[in-house]
Amino acid sequence: MFQHAESDKYENLSGNSYLLSAAWPFEQYQLKLQYLYDQSGLGKITSNVADKKSVTDASSYLVSLGLDYAPSKATTIGIIASYLNGDVTDKNGYQDYDDSQFTVYLKQIF
Repeated sequence: MFQHAESDKYENLSGNSYLLSAAWPFEQYQLKLQYLYDQSGLGKITSNVADKKSVTDASSYLVSLGLDYAPSKATTIGIIASYLNGDVTDKNGYQDYDDSQFTVYLKQIF
């Protein structure tokens, strides 16, 4: 997926975003991979770490890897590991940020 975004409020914020998703099923498992790249500076994290009025450069990427196991048609157990990395430059200078997340879940269809 591709998106070009421009802010209605801040003339300095615009850019492209790319999202790639893939899934590979095998037996009772499904391996999932997702990659997101954004250079618009319009995301929530930019709002939290920078002054949007003065942003001159922003970019970030997110990589997620997941595995689902379906022991039955009604039950899915899964894990997802994600890593986020980005940077932004505003009136306060250059800031680099990163975060990681690990999720375990159970989906039961009744």
